[in-house]
Amino acid sequence: MLVKSLKLISRQSGTTFPEIKNEKIISVADKRDGSMITFVDIGDKVYAKSKFSFQSEQALTAQKIYDTNPGIKRYVDECLKYEVQPFFELTSPMNQIVLHYPVTELKVIQVRDLRNGEYQEMSETYRYYVESKFNVYFAEQLDVETYTFDYMMKERETREGIEGWVVTTNKWMYKIKC
Repeated sequence: MLVKSLKLISRQSGTTFPEIKNEKIISVADKRDGSMITFVDIGDKVYAKSKFSFQSEQALTAQKIYDTNPGIKRYVDECLKYEVQPFFELTSPMNQIVLHYPVTELKVIQVRDLRNGEYQEMSETYRYYVESKFNVYFAEQLDVETYTFDYMMKERETREGIEGWVVTTNKWMYKIKC
């Protein structure tokens, strides 16, 4: 499955759905209301990076977590060693966008194979392995039978207290906002 890009779908975007309605949904995850973080290996050091910066407050917070949390460090290092890029969402009471999170945490939202660009299926077995071996946790994964595009398009109009969903299909990755 080669996912080309992340497309934003929000009430404000005016996006129509006939062209995506029939795409096969591979996974649906809770869209946490935070900042996306990746890690980059430069020389002999790994650096946290927010969307556009290594020096943003969010990147520096993620770097501190990486430097002090042995599980996150081992997981990120192992992923990068095998050319796999984990994507994290940083949520924190100090990084509140809309929703409040009582503690600062990094949760995995997706994993991408850097050799072929494919996003990996976030199977229950994989999540259990990572959580038990590294003490690293994932954004909540939701049932793809329930969370169809039709269901999410209807739910986003009235749902409160959540940011939305990250949907991976056989063609794209979508961020559907409520």
